[in-house]
Amino acid sequence: MQGYLAYCENKVVGWCNANRKSDCLKCGGWQLISKNDKAYDPNLKIKSIFCFTVAPDMRRKGIATQLLSYVCEEAIQNGFDYIEAYPNKRESNVYYDYVGPLDLYKKFGFALYKETDQRFVMRKRL
Repeated sequence: MQGYLAYCENKVVGWCNANRKSDCLKCGGWQLISKNDKAYDPNLKIKSIFCFTVAPDMRRKGIATQLLSYVCEEAIQNGFDYIEAYPNKRESNVYYDYVGPLDLYKKFGFALYKETDQRFVMRKRL
C-alpha cells in the first residue's frame, strides 16, 4: 500500500491511496470495482488512485488539487505510462466510498476510459 497524506496544522486533512495497478488486482475492494475489467495489460505501467478523500470541513480549499497534483507528478517521475481513478457514477456516502470527485479528475485531464456498473474508469496518459 502506498499512500499520500495532506496535513494542515499538524492534522491529517486528506488521504490518497495510489499504487501500481498490478499491486491492486488482488485487493477485495479492487475486485468489486473491476469485476468486468478482464483487459488489463500487465505491460503498461499504470498508477491507480484507489482511495481519495479530503475531510469535509477542509474541502474547497485546494487540498485535493494539491494532493492530486503531487500524485501525478510523482507518477511521471517514476515512469508510469498512465494514471487511473475510479470515481462513482452517483453521489454516495463519502465516508464509505471515498474515491475522489469526477470533476477533479476531469480538471486534471483524465478522460473516460471505460465504465463498470457503479464507477467510471478515468485515465490520463502521462
